[in-house]
Amino acid sequence: FGSSWKLSVLSPGQSTMAPLPNDFSYGEWSAVYNVLSFGIAAMGSATVFFWLQLPNVTRSYRTALTITGIVTWIATYHYF
Repeated sequence: FGSSWKLSVLSPGQSTMAPLPNDFSYGEWSAVYNVLSFGIAAMGSATVFFWLQLPNVTRSYRTALTITGIVTWIATYHYF
């Protein structure tokens, strides 16, 4: 507690960024946001890649590749 967060009422059409702690700059926030967005996109792309490669893999490895795709899909959904 003891934080200095302020609640502001916006009129329709106005937007504002969520309040940041005093020692957290917009550049740092933007860097974290971009890295996390890239990670989510990478997980989604990996899911698509794994599932599209199923016909190209030996039959004995298809179950493992399917499960890998399911795991990356769940991670993508969870973090999105």
